[in-house]
Amino acid sequence: MAAKKNYQVDTAEDEESIEVERNIQDLTDEVMETFAPQHPIMVDTHNICELVRQSKLGKFPVKILGHFCTSLEMDVSTLSWKRKQPFIQLLENFVGRCVQCKGSK
Repeated sequence: MAAKKNYQVDTAEDEESIEVERNIQDLTDEVMETFAPQHPIMVDTHNICELVRQSKLGKFPVKILGHFCTSLEMDVSTLSWKRKQPFIQLLENFVGRCVQCKGSK
């Protein structure tokens, strides 16, 4: 009987633990959806998701690429404003977190 009682207590604790884990996962998923970049990522009239997908960011001057990054609240303080590639890399990484774009790769 003692073993049966211990088993019932362990089972109840396991079920409670599973429920807590489920709640944490649901909350994590909700936070990720809320803060993940939403598709399409737009700056002014430019669809950044589409520009990355078509590899067309290189056609923009550094000043515009910097504007895209700062508009998306990226830290560009350490980047050289003489080269496009660091800005393009930042934008590509940002689009890589877009839920819809990530699924279409």
